[in-house]
Amino acid sequence: VHAKIARMFSAIRRMEGGTPIITKVWMALIVSSVALFHFYPEYKRDLCMNWSRVLKKGESYRCLTTFLCFGGKFGMHTLLDLMILSQSGGRLERDSGGWRYLMTMAICGGILLCIDRWRPGGYLPWIAPNFPPSPSRSPFLLHSLIVSLICSECWRRPWEMTTLAPLPLPPFRAFLLPPLLMVQSVILFGSDWRQFIVPALVSVPTFLFAVLMDGIGERPRRRAVDLRADPAGPEYDTGTFEDSYSA
Repeated sequence: VHAKIARMFSAIRRMEGGTPIITKVWMALIVSSVALFHFYPEYKRDLCMNWSRVLKKGESYRCLTTFLCFGGKFGMHTLLDLMILSQSGGRLERDSGGWRYLMTMAICGGILLCIDRWRPGGYLPWIAPNFPPSPSRSPFLLHSLIVSLICSECWRRPWEMTTLAPLPLPPFRAFLLPPLLMVQSVILFGSDWRQFIVPALVSVPTFLFAVLMDGIGERPRRRAVDLRADPAGPEYDTGTFEDSYSA
């Protein structure tokens, strides 16, 4: 286990192309939680999401720590989540910038917390009352947040080519990554496919927020380009000003 944890930290430091600072710190905290829970498993109870203690004891820090820990056993699925986070999360941070990346994470996390708080034991019962409920509920929402960010990145760049390790698949369009990731998790790790429904739905308003922010940020960039191309502006006529001053 010590060697595996060391390799995880080493992979973060040597990430190809470099990893942006927020994603790098997030991954380091995730790896640290893996080590913490291995040596001190009792801390899981203190860091997991427990709405009773959040509301009655004021332990609001659990709303943050639930997104910093996997909470389950260390395995290949943990490494895959970290690898995908470094790729999709790092690309999203580089493209949108640090503050917008944090806002995207906050929107995804806030919606996931609301759903986790108010769903009565199943997934989206107010939308599909006959939908089969999930057999279990994870006290950590980190995996759901990572899946939401992956989906948001795929919706923003649906036609770009990507891959999915460790499956020996040829490059495919990015919009196919979420369903293929679900199939991989179900087949290789025995995950419940219903765990991917809520994160995928949560990614939609996050994607719309990103599109809105791109549109708002595009206006100043276009104006700056126009000013560089014509600093005086289209209606500025120096000759007319000089002639009127001479007169």
